Amino acid sequence: MSKNDRDVIVALFVLALSVFVSVLSFTMPSRGDFIESPGIFPGLMGVLLFIFGVLYLLRSARRGGRLRPVEPFRSFVPLFTSKENRTVLLGILFPGIFVLVCAPLIGFYYSSALFMGVMFFIFVKRWPRWAIPIVAVGITTTLYLVFNRLFMLQIK
Repeated sequence: MSKNDRDVIVALFVLALSVFVSVLSFTMPSRGDFIESPGIFPGLMGVLLFIFGVLYLLRSARRGGRLRPVEPFRSFVPLFTSKENRTVLLGILFPGIFVLVCAPLIGFYYSSALFMGVMFFIFVKRWPRWAIPIVAVGITTTLYLVFNRLFMLQIK
């Protein structure tokens, strides 16, 4: 499977994800006006994700990428094992684990520190390894001080 064909599959996945995020965010209960709804920001991000997914699909198709119904199943394993797709897949997997598993189980601040530490460890190669936990805890502490102490918002 060529890179452009894989790009078509990734673009279709991004489009499906954007529709899922938008539908879920706009069905969240609102507290008043539409602009005050807690789902407005994720909904707007879903719309932006949809726009970028369409642009990515058009670019991939223009470069010769096609969706071949049989090939995605035959090349399913290489899609997940290729080095060029690894960062994209981890960039999708880790935030999903953060939002769906870690934040509800251990809380926002602990899961944020853990998430940033893992992401920095995997993706940031310039920093010394000993600095990564310090930066992750520092950013999380700053989030806590700004939102809990300054703005007096309780994020759990």
